[in-house]
Amino acid sequence: MDERGAGIEAVCTHLVDAIALLDLLGEDAEAANISLSLERLTARYAVMAPSGALPDPR
Repeated sequence: MDERGAGIEAVCTHLVDAIALLDLLGEDAEAANISLSLERLTARYAVMAPSGALPDPR
């Protein structure tokens, strides 16, 4: 993986952490917004989000 791909994966990891924290705080709408950004990044740059990163859509 090149430097750019590694950087995008690092950003995705931080987004996953932010989603988890917002879920714990009960900020569901904010977590959903960040989750959408994460989905867009992973699709655009063809990287994988960490396992279990995306919340269960309900």
